[in-house]
Amino acid sequence: MATFTIDLLTGNVYLFSGDFTGSGGTPTSGSTYPQVNAFSNLPSPALQSSQVYLVRNDDGTTVLNRHPAGLYYSTGSVWRYLGDTPAAFYSNNFQIVDSTDTTKGAMFVTSGITSNVFRKLKIQNSDGTIAYLTDLDTKVDTSVFANYTGTTVPNTYLSKSAFNTYSATTETNINDRLSSSISIFNTYTGTTVPNTYLSKAAFNTYTGTTAPNTYLSIANFNTYSGTTVPANYYNKTQINSYTGATNTRINSKASLSGATFTGEVYGLTPITNSNTTQFATTAFVVGQASDVNPLMNDSVAIGTSLRYSRQDHVHPVDTSRQATITGAATTITTSNLTIDRVLVSDGSGKVAVSTVTSAQLIALLAAHVYGSEYQLASDLTSTSTSSVTPVTKVTMTTTNLPAGTYKIIVHWVWNRNNPSSSARFDVTIGDVAQGTRNVIQIEPQDPSNFYPETRIFYKALSGVNTIQFRYWSSATSNSTTTSDATIELIRVE
Repeated sequence: MATFTIDLLTGNVYLFSGDFTGSGGTPTSGSTYPQVNAFSNLPSPALQSSQVYLVRNDDGTTVLNRHPAGLYYSTGSVWRYLGDTPAAFYSNNFQIVDSTDTTKGAMFVTSGITSNVFRKLKIQNSDGTIAYLTDLDTKVDTSVFANYTGTTVPNTYLSKSAFNTYSATTETNINDRLSSSISIFNTYTGTTVPNTYLSKAAFNTYTGTTAPNTYLSIANFNTYSGTTVPANYYNKTQINSYTGATNTRINSKASLSGATFTGEVYGLTPITNSNTTQFATTAFVVGQASDVNPLMNDSVAIGTSLRYSRQDHVHPVDTSRQATITGAATTITTSNLTIDRVLVSDGSGKVAVSTVTSAQLIALLAAHVYGSEYQLASDLTSTSTSSVTPVTKVTMTTTNLPAGTYKIIVHWVWNRNNPSSSARFDVTIGDVAQGTRNVIQIEPQDPSNFYPETRIFYKALSGVNTIQFRYWSSATSNSTTTSDATIELIRVE
């Protein structure tokens, strides 16, 4: 706590303790504060950081930039007044005094503000007069406009009731118009209907001589019968029973459904190759006969042409085949072929009967089936996995195999990068692992080397089969690598 004293004779202020943050203490020494006449005379706070100056006189304008006399402490950036809020700023002291008559002025009442809260009054960017709440009671309510009547209404205005009771010229003009209400049209009757208008009832009741000569009422159309029908009209019964020339003309027409024609019927002939629902004349049918020579034998095809072949058409000789068969007979029939023999081409290029029977030929072929079926699938790239479930390396989908015994050879090169765990492999046919030991599990002696491996199976197969070679790891911490993997399929019997 700062402690100081003032020499009343000289006006000097003496500082005994410079503690501005502590709890105070007993003065032990004294010093004189530097003094200036007014706040505006203080040096720059940046040059007097942590120094205390005595300002001897007030200066500045009250409220706006008033600096009272007293001690000021430099924070290094500003001069801070050492003391309480100046008394002039308390609400019971702060006044705005009229510059002409100092006996009148204004004060602010702050007693209604919550503790520790400072309210702000925002001044608009315009001149004006502050209004009180009581002033609002003298303003015009919107309901007042609805009640203006008689002499209270300004001469240039019409009250609400005046609009509801149009009269004079305005009323005449309005009455010349038709109301938007449809009820007006529904209620015009008798002499109240304007001379140029007909009421709804008038339209519904025109009968006899009251109807215009050029019009027929609805009742006329609904009730004409017997002799009341005009001579130039047919009634419904007459129309339903056509007679005379009209009846003859109608009977000569063909019905749209199930008509039977008794004579020749002629029509327009469609253009060639027409493919619509129009009638085909005999000329169209004849015209669809092809005028192109038939084709020689070729690959089977349905064709797209709309033309047809004539009865006497002739196909050309197929020059890609032997024209005739010569030898023991000019034709081959069951009577001049030896039973159960193989047909061969003889030294002259003619068809001849072999001495070999069909049974002998089948046995001969059966003894030489090895290698008659051969298929290969491969993946020579190097791939790795740390999966503990099988990963497919090579897949072979065979052709439609004839029934027989087949040799399946699976070959690959592998590596496992950790000798303490194993690489695993298998071969499946139709998703079934093959072999008594269907999973091959191998631990490498040297994880830096690649090792070749081969598996051979003999299986009875037929039809289409799927053969797969797969590999995986015993643990995910290390990987198994394979390359140069092949699957070979050879028929052996």
